[in-house]
Amino acid sequence: MSCVSSSSSVISKDISFTAPLIHRSSPESPFYNPNATQLDIIKASLRISSTRAKAFSNLKTNKNISGSIKFPVPTFEQLIKNEYVIRYRIGSPPMETYGAADTASSLTWLQCVGCEECYLQPIDLFDPSTSSTYNPVLCGSDECNKAAYTDECSGAPQEQCCYSTEYEDEAYSYGDIATETFTFPDTGSTTSNNGNNLDISHKNIIFGCGFKNKDVDGSSPGIVGLSNHRSSLVGQLGLTLFSYCVPADINIHGQMRFGSAAIISRPTTKLAPNEESLYYFQNVDGLYVDGEKVEGIPDDVFKFVEGEPGGFLIDTGTTYTQFPSTAFDPLMEKLKEKMQSRGMEPIKDVPKFFELCYDMKYRYTGYLPTIEIRFTDSIMPLMLSNDNAWLVMPSFSSGDPQYFCLAMDDGEDDDTSVLGMHQMRDLNVGIDLQLLQVSFFYNTNCPQYQ
Repeated sequence: MSCVSSSSSVISKDISFTAPLIHRSSPESPFYNPNATQLDIIKASLRISSTRAKAFSNLKTNKNISGSIKFPVPTFEQLIKNEYVIRYRIGSPPMETYGAADTASSLTWLQCVGCEECYLQPIDLFDPSTSSTYNPVLCGSDECNKAAYTDECSGAPQEQCCYSTEYEDEAYSYGDIATETFTFPDTGSTTSNNGNNLDISHKNIIFGCGFKNKDVDGSSPGIVGLSNHRSSLVGQLGLTLFSYCVPADINIHGQMRFGSAAIISRPTTKLAPNEESLYYFQNVDGLYVDGEKVEGIPDDVFKFVEGEPGGFLIDTGTTYTQFPSTAFDPLMEKLKEKMQSRGMEPIKDVPKFFELCYDMKYRYTGYLPTIEIRFTDSIMPLMLSNDNAWLVMPSFSSGDPQYFCLAMDDGEDDDTSVLGMHQMRDLNVGIDLQLLQVSFFYNTNCPQYQ
């Protein structure tokens, strides 16, 4: 491994661009597996959701974290089989590639040609030797000091700045910190003669060029870091706004919008500043079912306190919302009570991946209880649609009855609650990094990438 000079600065805030968000199960995704069944996808997504929630809990209370990692990534197995990938281009001339869209990662990295160890990926590796704008970063430079996951340099004046990310399943990525040109479509006023938006390039973006990488299965070439850290994509671009919206139909592209292209609505609720640069809610009031607060949830379950258990965060890498048992169990009981009062009894005689399931004959009765997350600083709750709160389960065989389940999972002893992407479908999520606020509004016609 080369870890083996450049100039960079915060880029103008007066920019706007978009990137398509593509579900990994879409036929248009380069990682589409035509042999994967819906049950395979659900099982993998549950595993991702559970392991990420556990990692967030460990990170927040500094449990099981290696001291050698400057900014530990709170993810492990399946991170790069993330729910959604971003398509972008890198280098000069630009090469199209993809990265897992991860609001919990603070550095964008991808596998590079010349690696000592690489996992298989379905598209070409990035070759830095073919790009005229690739520049390695040296220890002691501003770029090295800014980048997340960098090892301590020995002080040698010409030593390559390196990064290392390690995951709890022994997967890892090691490589060089470098700068490069990243290209996205421009959604501003600049258009070509035929009326189409032109591409816009962002120069001197700090990223990780992975030369030693291990993954369990292999999938996405790497990560697009979207945390509120100075070395994430949004941090480096100096942007204060970004938003995203993904349709319920996984075959239709969603869209992530940056800068003035972001869609921010009102009212908002505050995000809590934190050392991990993650998107924690600051003022969660509680969970409500049919307008009634779910009793029995301890007051501190959703409260964010630095270094203490608890808290409730937004995560693009989690599929199904996770709650610790202290919140999940009371929610389950409240839902069962409401459903039973309407003559609906949970089913017990079918294979279930989720805790609470019902016969399909109740699915479209119009009597499903509403589930809300309410905030003390906002008049507008986050109300989950029936399609986002519940999931219709595929049959194991043609003779099996079809049923639907609460699309949330019991994090058991994990103390962190995580809002997953299934609960954010058809929902525009707008994040204001300057004011530390987030907004939500339903948009069943999520702006698609064109």
